[in-house]
Amino acid sequence: PNLSLPKLPIALATAITGTSRAGRAMEGLVGMSNGAASQAAGSWVTPLEALARGKLLDKPYLTANFVKANRRTGLGGGGSYILGGLDTINQSGNVTWLDVTSSVYWGADYDDMLIGTTSIAPSSGLRMIMDTGSALINLPQSAAKQANALIQGAFYSSSAGFWLVPCKTGLPEYEATLAASQRNRQFTLVLGSQSFVVPPEDFVFYPNDPIDSSEEAPGTADMCIGAFQRGPDAFAVVGATFIKNHAVSCNEVLKGI
Repeated sequence: PNLSLPKLPIALATAITGTSRAGRAMEGLVGMSNGAASQAAGSWVTPLEALARGKLLDKPYLTANFVKANRRTGLGGGGSYILGGLDTINQSGNVTWLDVTSSVYWGADYDDMLIGTTSIAPSSGLRMIMDTGSALINLPQSAAKQANALIQGAFYSSSAGFWLVPCKTGLPEYEATLAASQRNRQFTLVLGSQSFVVPPEDFVFYPNDPIDSSEEAPGTADMCIGAFQRGPDAFAVVGATFIKNHAVSCNEVLKGI
């Protein structure tokens, strides 16, 4: 009730192209990236930028805390965005801060990406953006291929256009059926010399919505979209697969405000 902005731009989308958002019946999006990223004519200021510039927040922070749904049923989940502070209730240990290296995105350099003890970091450079609008972890082609090579049963489906993994990946009873050397290992993103992990149970997107791959790959069954997909070649896009395991805070001060 104490946050009041006298002026803030609002845009109305009159048409949506592509199938990603239109097919999911999205009704609205509030941009949390830098206003410079907008293609709207003239200047653009996001709510976070306006609140920070108006000194209406205790701290110029935006914190995203995504809560997982039940892995087996898909029910539950949720989360919150906190304007002006950290998620001190769920915080464990110290916050790891990184300098933003992009003038548009929440972009930074990372130290390494691994599955188990094997690095999947591309040789093209260790750059990433943190993106609450992405569900997956989208990697340069070589890194996406290597990541899926380390996930038992994963394969690229040309017809679906995605890497697919067994829908039961990460579930204890499924992993117990695999030989010890074949069991899936956690994903680790090393930021500021600190390791942040994603368990194998989160290597599956829509785990309760299998894709029929039997014609393309005979003998496969119960396959789902994997969490590691091909993205831009210049940087990795780290989305909700990672964020739902960690509270992520963005600091507008690092972007010159």
